[in-house]
Amino acid sequence: MQIKTESNLVFFPNPILKQIAKKATVFGDDLKSLTEDMIKIMQKHNGIGLAAPQVGKSIRMFVCAELNKNDPIVFINPKLSNLSGMESADEGCLSLPGIRVLVNRYTSAKITAFDVSGKEFEMNGNGLLARIWQHEIDHLDGKLITDGIPGW
Repeated sequence: MQIKTESNLVFFPNPILKQIAKKATVFGDDLKSLTEDMIKIMQKHNGIGLAAPQVGKSIRMFVCAELNKNDPIVFINPKLSNLSGMESADEGCLSLPGIRVLVNRYTSAKITAFDVSGKEFEMNGNGLLARIWQHEIDHLDGKLITDGIPGW
């Protein structure tokens, strides 16, 4: 089986996409460099979120930018809480090009994470932003939007 990559972006069926990512424990130049690369890759592919496993790294980290509403934000070792509401919406994934799946997600969430310097922060998000967080954390847990579809 050949694993396809493009500019360090990995695609299904790369096995790293189905693994639970490891917690980041060292905050330094390597991690900062990885986040900068991930932001460039996400932007190159017109994405709004990208998790470290999607670039072949088993680290609990993702970057996101909600449709040019703000600069990309880095979330390291993220945890969600205060989940509420529910909505079904069509989702795509950079690691599954051309695939769209109807996915149920919470409409509101609170996220606690660390930035690249190791400082903890919290944010509240609604709508698309909350959806992005859930999608990317699914990647960190080895889950894909196609997991509920027979044959995937």
